[in-house]
Amino acid sequence: MHKRVLVLPAAALILIALVVYKQTRGPVELPAAQVAVPLFSLLTPTNELVKLERYVGRHKILVVFFDGEAVAEILTPTADGESAFSEEAVQTRLQSGYGDLLRLREDAERLSDENVVIVAVSTALPQHNRKAVEILGEFPFEILSDPDYSVHEKWKRYDTVAQRPVAGVFVVNRAGLVRWREGGPIPEPNLESAYRRLSEGL
Repeated sequence: MHKRVLVLPAAALILIALVVYKQTRGPVELPAAQVAVPLFSLLTPTNELVKLERYVGRHKILVVFFDGEAVAEILTPTADGESAFSEEAVQTRLQSGYGDLLRLREDAERLSDENVVIVAVSTALPQHNRKAVEILGEFPFEILSDPDYSVHEKWKRYDTVAQRPVAGVFVVNRAGLVRWREGGPIPEPNLESAYRRLSEGL
């Protein structure tokens, strides 16, 4: 009888300890898998169709989602038909949205020597990307348009709560595989991390 009385409090203490452990250790991060990269076909600033599959299996690829909304903001006139942005403000806004692309432009030659292809994607229309290139200069890699968010959604780069696109950079290895977890590709925290991933492999 005494043993049964002692067992019940002991079992309760074990259950409490398990609950506390589960709550304090934080979420368990599942290991990343490697899956075939989600393919897409999008338009360049000159309305040429580019297919991601042309690079898969032949190159390592950096897929970069960036903020192309800046161009639409800049090109939207005020009520009197004038631009709402000064020339200096245009440069500042574009450099903010296209910041990763400007860095990649500096590193493009080195990355090309390492058999890395850069593919940049935003929701900006082809003509808007064309205007950005006129202002910022040419880029030695593809800048593609995804105005209907279909590719952003496939790559988990669309925030359904805020209803806006999300920037991000992904590494695709030579075998055409991308790191994957919980239904979508895993973005790198920043370009430096992406560069390390490229050098180390997935």
